Amino acid sequence: MKLNPLLVNVYFFMCYTALNAQTSPPLSIAGTQIEYTTGGGITTSVPYQEFYGYNGILDYGFSDSILVSGPYTYYNGVISAPAYGMETRLTFIGENSGTYQSYDIYPNDEELVDSGTFVIVTPSLEEKADWKHTERFDTPLSNTRWQVWQRNVDSLEYDDGELSFVFGSSDYNSNSDTEIPYARKIPMNEDWQILIDDIYVAPALNNFQIELEIKALLPNGEFSCELSFQDMGSGREFRLDLEQEFSTESEYASASISASEDTRISGGGSLRIIHLASSRDIIVEYQPDGANEWFELASLNLETGVFLGQYNSVGSNLTGGLISATNNKMRVEIKAEAGVATQITDLEIGSIEIGSYPEETTTLWHSEAADTGANWRWFDWLGYFNINTDPWVYHMQHGWLYVFPSVTDTGSIYFWDNSMQSVLWTSQSVYPSMYRFSDSTWIWYQKDSSNPRWFNKLATGEWEQQ
Repeated sequence: MKLNPLLVNVYFFMCYTALNAQTSPPLSIAGTQIEYTTGGGITTSVPYQEFYGYNGILDYGFSDSILVSGPYTYYNGVISAPAYGMETRLTFIGENSGTYQSYDIYPNDEELVDSGTFVIVTPSLEEKADWKHTERFDTPLSNTRWQVWQRNVDSLEYDDGELSFVFGSSDYNSNSDTEIPYARKIPMNEDWQILIDDIYVAPALNNFQIELEIKALLPNGEFSCELSFQDMGSGREFRLDLEQEFSTESEYASASISASEDTRISGGGSLRIIHLASSRDIIVEYQPDGANEWFELASLNLETGVFLGQYNSVGSNLTGGLISATNNKMRVEIKAEAGVATQITDLEIGSIEIGSYPEETTTLWHSEAADTGANWRWFDWLGYFNINTDPWVYHMQHGWLYVFPSVTDTGSIYFWDNSMQSVLWTSQSVYPSMYRFSDSTWIWYQKDSSNPRWFNKLATGEWEQQ
C-alpha cells in the first residue's frame, strides 16, 4: 500500500506540535506571583497564591492575604520548600501559564498531593490586619475571608441561616473532608476567642466530625490545636487534640468528654478556643445544646507547656516557649467529614465568630433609659419612646423616628424625622433644641406639643408646625 504524502506530513506536524507544546521554564521566578487552581476531582472556591521573593522567601495565601512565609529554592521549573517537605513542579504551556504537580517529599519517597493549572499574575499578596470577623449564613461564605476545599461531589448548602455540609458519597477510604481555611492570621499579643456556634448533627448520623483547628509554625515544626464534635465509631464527644510536630519527633496531648458522661451534648452544641495574652493560656471550652454556660475541656500554657485536661486526659505537658507572643500568629481552619453520604440539615453549623475576648459589646443609645414596660423607655430629657421595632422607635410626641444604628452615645442621637423628611441631631445638653440638616437650621421644640408639634427657628424667631 502506498502512503499518501499529505497524510504523512500532517502526522509528523502533529507529533512535532505536541512535543513542542511545552515552553522552557524561566531562569528565575523571583518577584513573581502564581495562582494555582487545583484539579483531580478537588475544587477550591478561590485559587491559592504564592509570591516568590528576591530574598528567597515564599509567601503563601489566598484572596490576596498572606498566611505562611518560608524559604524556597527554584531551578528549571521546580520549586522546593525544604522546611515544609514540599516540591512543586511546573510545566509551562505558555509564557505565563501551564500545569503543576505538588509532592510531599520524604527521605526515600515522594507522594503526589495536588495537581492542576497555574497562571502568573500581578503580585497582590499582603499582610492583612483586619482579623476580627463574624460569619453568619444568611448568605454564602465570603470568598475574601474563606477558601473552600472539597470534592466535586460535595457541596455547601445554606438553609434557614445554617451552613450544611453535604457529602455526595463517603467512606473511610475516600478523601471525604471539606476544609475551609480563614484568610487572616490571628495575633498572639491580644486576647481573642474563636467559636463555632450551634452545631447540629442528625440523630441517625455517625462517623462524622466537625472541627475547629488553629495552627502555627514553630522554628522546626508546627503546632496544632484541634477541637471537634465527633463520632468516629465510639459515640458522640467533644474532643481536643494538641500536637507539636518536629522534624524528628512529636509531642501530643488530648482530652474529651462523651455523651455518656454529659448527656446534653448528644444533640450537639458549640465549641470555642480562647487565648489570654497576659497569661499566655489557650483554653478550650464546649457548650451543650440548649445551655447558657461554657465548660472547660482543657487548657495549655504556651510559655511553660503545662497541659491540664479536665476529662479523659491523655499525654503530658508540651515543650513551652516555642510560640512567640510577637513573632507568631495562628492560622484558622474549619473542617468537616462524614463516613456516609449526607443531606441538607444532617451536618450543620450556625455561625463562625472570630473576635476579642471578652466579646466586645455595643452600647445601645437607649441602654441607660428607664424601662417602663412593654418596650417603652423614658429619658428625663427626651421623654417616652417605644423600642419594639428598633431602630424605628415611636416617640410619644414626635411619632416615628429612625435612630441610626451607629449611634451608641446614650446622651445624644442622630435620627430621621418622617414628617420633616430630614436628619436631625440633639443631645441631653441641648434638647429641646435640635439641629436640622436639610436646611442647616437650629430649631427649638415646644415641649409636649403634638399633632401638630411647634418649632421655633432660632436664627429668625419664625414658628413652624409639623
